[in-house]
Amino acid sequence: MIVSLIWAGIVIGGAWIAAPAKFTVETLDMAELLAVGRVQFLWLGRVEIACVVVVALGFLASRTFSVAVALAIAASALQHVFVLPRLGLLTEARIAGIQPDAGQHLHLVYIGLDVIKVVCLLIGAALYMRRMAE
Repeated sequence: MIVSLIWAGIVIGGAWIAAPAKFTVETLDMAELLAVGRVQFLWLGRVEIACVVVVALGFLASRTFSVAVALAIAASALQHVFVLPRLGLLTEARIAGIQPDAGQHLHLVYIGLDVIKVVCLLIGAALYMRRMAE
């Protein structure tokens, strides 16, 4: 369950703190900031996928199951399969100087899935710790 807490921390630090913080840099233009963000989320995604694999293997090895952590894995899958590819296209368009009319709501979908994911990871870890204390 430690990996679930690390995973939640990575999301909080990488997506909720570092991502918005980079837009406060006054010496970079929007295209440069978006390029940095693209690489940032590429690496966050890779680490997150590694966390999903470790957590899933842990469940299989221990023959336990957590609905909360399963929901976090599902939220992550939705982000990686459906939301991030579309956000990537929007980012590429903005870097190229095109202002896309549609798709801006995808950021809210991504953030909502992130909130679900972190809450589920924290609940799953808390329930696991409670079970271990009994």
